Amino acid sequence: MSRAFATALCHALPGAELSHPFGKTPEDHDIWKVGGKIFAAMSVDTDGVSVKCADVATADMLKEAGVAEKAPISTNPGCVSRSGRVKTNFATGLNALMGLSANP
Repeated sequence: MSRAFATALCHALPGAELSHPFGKTPEDHDIWKVGGKIFAAMSVDTDGVSVKCADVATADMLKEAGVAEKAPISTNPGCVSRSGRVKTNFATGLNALMGLSANP
């Protein structure tokens, strides 16, 4: 997976909107939203994408499986315990997530 591929996936979702609210230049951070709520974030400083999982249990499962880690955006005290946000690495993320979905 690459940043371009992750961007294409986000863009393909119905109602998805791209914004650039942070950074020195607008392209420093890609923030993807549906209905005004963030579901994915990418930064030029990182090698992955942070995503909002359906629930905390899904986020925990991905972390336990070793295909994701706590998302940097989760450092906000208001969303640490209940956000279900994780970061997956571009190099291994898609292959690992596809492997998990093939082996329920």
